[in-house]
Amino acid sequence: MEPTDVPATPQWSASLRHQLHSLAKYTRFLGILLWIVAGLLLLIALIIIAAGGTLGSLSGEAAFLGGAGGLLVGLLYGGIAVLYYFLGRYLYRASGQFRQALHSGQEQDLHACFGPLQLFFRLIAIIAIAFLGLYALIILFALIAGGIGTLLA
Repeated sequence: MEPTDVPATPQWSASLRHQLHSLAKYTRFLGILLWIVAGLLLLIALIIIAAGGTLGSLSGEAAFLGGAGGLLVGLLYGGIAVLYYFLGRYLYRASGQFRQALHSGQEQDLHACFGPLQLFFRLIAIIAIAFLGLYALIILFALIAGGIGTLLA
């Protein structure tokens, strides 16, 4: 094999290397931070579920609502914890791939870095759309309730 047949490694500028190194550091930090928050949220979810069970052991109608409410809120926190786990996983995976691309200097490794980042931002976009829809429903129900309240007054 002659030297001309060897694929050339791209010559990345010092500025690009610095930016990729910085991006790898921050995505790793944020990924770990999201995992810590996910763990704390999961712990809080378990505490809320346990506290809801304690409220459920009381007698009366309020006890049933307390137990069911604790379970629902605990499950909500658990779901948010799972979401945070996956967001952190995508960022941490991207960080590792950025480090690998910096080490190898191969353009294909650089292209592979953006897959987990694309998943991260796609998930963030889905969450943003869901919250916008939720806010629209809340505003709509508030307007309807205000209109009904005005008619009944």
